[in-house]
Amino acid sequence: MTQQPLVIVGGGMAGALLALLLRHHGAGRVVLVENHPLSLPESPPLTPSFDARSTALSAGTLSVLGDLGLADAIREHAAAIDTVHVSRQSRLGITRISAHEEGVDQLGAVVENRWLGFVLLGALFADKSIQVRAPETLSSICRVEGGYQVSLAGGEVLETPLLVAADGARSKTREWLGISAREHD
Repeated sequence: MTQQPLVIVGGGMAGALLALLLRHHGAGRVVLVENHPLSLPESPPLTPSFDARSTALSAGTLSVLGDLGLADAIREHAAAIDTVHVSRQSRLGITRISAHEEGVDQLGAVVENRWLGFVLLGALFADKSIQVRAPETLSSICRVEGGYQVSLAGGEVLETPLLVAADGARSKTREWLGISAREHD
């Protein structure tokens, strides 16, 4: 009997990293469904998730990426965070944290999302047990005993014990599952 894949909807930073982490921790097969085209890029991609903005990665996140063998590649195009200054305009109190005082090389790093995507997608496509379905969308989700039945717009039907909605703030997957969300500015 073939093991059911774990299904992640959303191939941005959260979905891509989760797919890699699930495999690293023993998941047999992972299917990643993303509505934008994803391919093994020759250069950093430009997609809504992997754009020209930058992301600050904490030291803990860099450690996790290191466990996956990706931290060195990410650091190639990242700026180290040596000091963090926390304050609020017109309020009392500030704090500063420095890597030197904490006894660490760096508190984190800032990396352009395009480069982060380049590294993550390279690792995704290198793992033959991660199947990337992109561009692809879900057409329906049905709760079944032991998990979910997911129908893709292209006609494929998957049964999974774990369905992850990583398709962003306005997640269609979350809505279909009846999971509420509250927003406030």
